[in-house]
Amino acid sequence: MEELILHAQTREGRGKGPARRVREAGNIPAVMYGEGENLALTLNPRQLRQLLTTEAGTNALIRLHIEGGDGTERLVMVREIQNDPIRGDILHADLLQISVDREVEVDVPIELEGVPIGVTQNEGYLGQLLSRVTVRCLPTAIPPSVNIDVSEMEVGAVIHVKDLQLPSGVEVMTDSEEAVASVTVVTVEAPEVEEDVLEGEAVEEGEEAPVEEGPEAAKEESGEG
Repeated sequence: MEELILHAQTREGRGKGPARRVREAGNIPAVMYGEGENLALTLNPRQLRQLLTTEAGTNALIRLHIEGGDGTERLVMVREIQNDPIRGDILHADLLQISVDREVEVDVPIELEGVPIGVTQNEGYLGQLLSRVTVRCLPTAIPPSVNIDVSEMEVGAVIHVKDLQLPSGVEVMTDSEEAVASVTVVTVEAPEVEEDVLEGEAVEEGEEAPVEEGPEAAKEESGEG
């Protein structure tokens, strides 16, 4: 996997006040932790966003160069990004320092390839039930995605996590019985019609609706009164 470069500066103070001043200067506050370190940093949001648009996404391996530090680069991954809910701007980033010889757990996207037979021949519907799978491996072995060929799936077929084919050295941590994709037939049920609606339709078609006779009606028929 390609390693990318990210420049950072150390910052003094934590909390809302210092973080607001960092953003007002056009940067974003960040924290790097792991491997015995915990540093408050300042990052360029445009550079960070550009790194996250690579094929690896948030699983990209990043060489972090801290300006004004001891000159030692750290290998990090983006653990969490906080975005503005309205504008989408990056507000804060958490970076995890890792080691190339120590395994990590990450989520990898699942990509479905092909069109199932059950869809092309039997009017089935392909549903993706799981979009990401958690794997454990060395940082340099993280796959950009897990691809599944679904072209041979018939109606009623289901692919589970245990059916995924992963590279050597990559262990799946997600439940093996969890369903990933299935092909089903979509059925449309006729809407239920209430009984009183049906009775109303019968009257409109010319059928006489039954009339309940009370005591007064019975008197009129017998001529009494």
